Amino acid sequence: MAEHGTHARYSKGCRCEDCLVGHRIYEREAARRRRRIKYGIELPKQRLTDAQPVRDHIQFLSSKGIGLGAIAQQTGTYRSTIQRIRRGRTTSTTTELAEKILAIPAIPRVPMAFTDAKPLLDLLKDLEKKGVSRNDVGRVLGYRYGRLAIKNKVRVWRYNQIEAVCKEMLRQRP
Repeated sequence: MAEHGTHARYSKGCRCEDCLVGHRIYEREAARRRRRIKYGIELPKQRLTDAQPVRDHIQFLSSKGIGLGAIAQQTGTYRSTIQRIRRGRTTSTTTELAEKILAIPAIPRVPMAFTDAKPLLDLLKDLEKKGVSRNDVGRVLGYRYGRLAIKNKVRVWRYNQIEAVCKEMLRQRP
């Protein structure tokens, strides 16, 4: 149930002083909004929007290693809501949720997620041109025998770690 002092709590039947004040404020703002729309001062907000662009963005984020749980956490909604959109069970979603989901960048923030290693491999090539081998980078990172083997995908936490060391080594060598 919603907190005291809100319109939602008043709507559920609570008539305490705080909820009455919260209801009055809500109704006053709603009346003002309706008048601003009526006289053309403000455009009406579209409450629902098509879920297809949102669904496409969720699929794109999933291909980059960002899961439904991470999307739900960043948007402040339930994982099941994101899952319904992704599976196509809903054809429309609120404009607010759509904006939140579409604003999520394709850079995974979850440390155990995988990300593309191409920028990291380019950074290592720049270092090799300056005379620093992958084994040197591996030794700085504390790898046994200095072996640094990177494939097409790397965990985000490892990517960040290697990137920081490479950038520091590039700064040291003009």
